[in-house]
Amino acid sequence: MDQPFSAGRIISNGFAIAAKNAHVMLPLAVILFLPLIIYTVWLLDNLTVKNAETYDWLSSLISLPMGGLLTAILLHATISSLKGESIEIMTSIKVGLKRVLPVILTSIVVGLCTGLATLLLIIPGLIVMCYLWVALPSVVIEGTSVTDAMSRSAQLTEGYRWQIFGIAMLSGGLMIV
Repeated sequence: MDQPFSAGRIISNGFAIAAKNAHVMLPLAVILFLPLIIYTVWLLDNLTVKNAETYDWLSSLISLPMGGLLTAILLHATISSLKGESIEIMTSIKVGLKRVLPVILTSIVVGLCTGLATLLLIIPGLIVMCYLWVALPSVVIEGTSVTDAMSRSAQLTEGYRWQIFGIAMLSGGLMIV
């Protein structure tokens, strides 16, 4: 039987899954971002204005695909765990590689939509954020296109947007602390 929607339960489950699988997820994140980590360490020893400018575009060039891949892998692994399945990291990596481009494109489009809506006095941006909260899981788990993922997210979040807003504010607060 489905439990009622609870922000506390969702955050608690998220932390539990991350802690239980940190031995796999953390090394994977480090491996994917190792080029950026190495470049950052090198840059600290060789800091110049030109190097800093190069770092900006190079970090974006590395972060976008690696972040998309990591997001897809972790989403697949997390959903598998939530369904009571054991996390098969190679399966999650295969799904991640297969879905990395749609994840990147969806991230860009969702970010642009949210950002543009935020320019309309912040509240519209928060509303769009809540509508599109589960677009990436839709891309990874359901294999939807960018536009279908956005529509599906709006459908899935209907009736839960205040709770999603609460989760977003709690998450944002935790990141600030």
